Amino acid sequence: MAGQLETATSAYHHGDYRSAFSQLNPLARGGNAVAQFNLGLMYDEGKGVPQSYAHAFKWYLRAAENGLVQAQYTVGYYYRWGRGMKQNVVRAHMWLNLAAAGGLAHADVERNEEELQMTRAQILEAQRLAVSWLARHPKPFACKPHQCPRPNWLPRADWYSPFYWHGL
Repeated sequence: MAGQLETATSAYHHGDYRSAFSQLNPLARGGNAVAQFNLGLMYDEGKGVPQSYAHAFKWYLRAAENGLVQAQYTVGYYYRWGRGMKQNVVRAHMWLNLAAAGGLAHADVERNEEELQMTRAQILEAQRLAVSWLARHPKPFACKPHQCPRPNWLPRADWYSPFYWHGL
C-alpha cells in the first residue's frame, strides 16, 4: 500500500493526475487517510477531476475522522470560512482544536482567532464536541511520532466549568 501511495504521489507531482487519481481512489476508499486527504486536494484544486469543494470536503472529512491532523485543520478551515458550505463556527473550532491538539503548527492560532467571533456557549459546545470526538478515537492522530506529539489535552477549565453550563 505504501508503494502505491508513493507512486500516486509521484504521478501527482509530475502532472499525471489521471494516474494519481486511479491509484489514490482505491486507497482512499479503503480508509487510507493520506490518500483521502490527497483526493480532497485534487478536488479542491480541480487537478485531474472537476473542481468541487463539496467533493473535496467529503474526502478531507474522511481523512480528518481517520485522525490526519492536516485534514482536521483543513476541515476546520472549510467550516470557518464556509468554503462550499454554510459557515459553522462551532465545527470550525472543534476541528481546529483537534488539529492543535495533534501538534499541527498554527492550528491553535486559527482556533484562537475563531474564538473571538464566538459566544461562550458556542465555545463550550465546540469543546464538548472535541472531547466527545477524542473519547471515540483511542488513537486520534495519524502522523509520524516525531511530528505529532500527543499532548495531555483537555478543554480550558474556565470554559468547561459547570457554572457556564448553567448560565451563571
